[in-house]
Amino acid sequence: MARRGRPINGALDEQAARVLAAQVAERAIAARAAALAAAQRGQRTFRVLARQWQEHMQRTGRHKPSTARDIASILAEPNTSRRRGARPLLGRVMAALGDLDADAVSAADVERVLASYEQAGTSPRTVNKAREVIRAIYAYGLDPDLGGWNLAQNPAARTVKRRVNGIAAVRHFELAQIEAIAGPPRAASGATRVQTPGNARRARSPPRPARTSSSPT
Repeated sequence: MARRGRPINGALDEQAARVLAAQVAERAIAARAAALAAAQRGQRTFRVLARQWQEHMQRTGRHKPSTARDIASILAEPNTSRRRGARPLLGRVMAALGDLDADAVSAADVERVLASYEQAGTSPRTVNKAREVIRAIYAYGLDPDLGGWNLAQNPAARTVKRRVNGIAAVRHFELAQIEAIAGPPRAASGATRVQTPGNARRARSPPRPARTSSSPT
């Protein structure tokens, strides 16, 4: 039963108790929101995105066994042990990007990963493999129908693809371009005549005058 009069020392009156209760409730709500945001950030790291992409590709059968092994090597955790006698995998990609928020990874971050491969003497072809894996992971994250990540950009797509053995890129042509290069089709006129040096000389020489026969007088 509530007692009337002034509260004893250390006690709160009704109004002060209500204010304090509201403050405690607000702090509890803020703490829960902060914990939820932290958990969500932990679930949106590059590592989680990469593992979801790997699982998706394996489930849908998009990777051949050899391709899956290459990707597992590229996305290995740092110091992952391999077969007996082999050095552990360095896990360069996960060491650099694994704990970063997937939304926060920049092209400069990816470029630093590729540069670490190059500094170790890795071939340009292998560097491009790592670049392509990261690019494919973010392509998955950009697709609104896959994974629900709804990422805004693909940082790997803005990095430089390494040149392999000085081989120029192969050009591809559309059908309309091929037809334009070939020119308009010629009308069919029987068998095609093959031009030979003799034919060319005869074509350039003027026709000889016809012989006239003289009748005897």
